[in-house]
Amino acid sequence: MAQSGFKTSYDLPKGGIIKSLVESAATIVAAIERRHQIAGRRRALKGLTVDELEDIGYPAADAVEPKPILEIKAGLMTTLMSMR
Repeated sequence: MAQSGFKTSYDLPKGGIIKSLVESAATIVAAIERRHQIAGRRRALKGLTVDELEDIGYPAADAVEPKPILEIKAGLMTTLMSMR
């Protein structure tokens, strides 16, 4: 016998959307907590003196002396390619 009719529901995995939303929210919360921890560590290191930094084994020279900055002009790559 042939059957005819409309299918009113689709076979979606139950809780699939909810599960993915919960996993996404957990990932976002973990990332925010990690950034908060990193920021706290940076604030703590910023408040230490050079002697205290040396005591904990942190390279104090990097914390005190500014690092060199490399400035590149906008047309540098074009100039280098044309020299080839």
